[in-house]
Amino acid sequence: METQLKNYELAFHLTPDLETSEVEAKTEEIEKTVKKAGGNIIFVKSPVKTHLSYPLKKNHSAYFGHINFSVTPETIEKINSEMKLQASVLRYLISQKEMMEKRPVHETTLITSTHTPERNKTEKPSRKPEEIEKELEEVLEKI
Repeated sequence: METQLKNYELAFHLTPDLETSEVEAKTEEIEKTVKKAGGNIIFVKSPVKTHLSYPLKKNHSAYFGHINFSVTPETIEKINSEMKLQASVLRYLISQKEMMEKRPVHETTLITSTHTPERNKTEKPSRKPEEIEKELEEVLEKI
């Protein structure tokens, strides 16, 4: 009996002290781990350096990336054990994802309002700058 492939997402944080080339190499290494376990890569989001809300292993920033892939549920434990051996991975999470079906996009109608609200009737009429200047001078003279 053949088990069905399920969709997963592997999100990970890499140490911030890596060079750009090393980050790319570590991402490819994680991809190879998934492929070696029999997974099919769907999407790879290259890691981007971000500030963390709280420190991970005394690091206040990390490279965050994620990989969407499909694999049989039995092989997730193999990927999990391989990820534990990655020294440059601060933290990772593998979660099952429900992939949405592609549906046709329907046209949307933009509804605009032709109603303009009335001005507040208690609002004072606008004054000329000369009048404001005159009142300001009067107030300053009293001081």
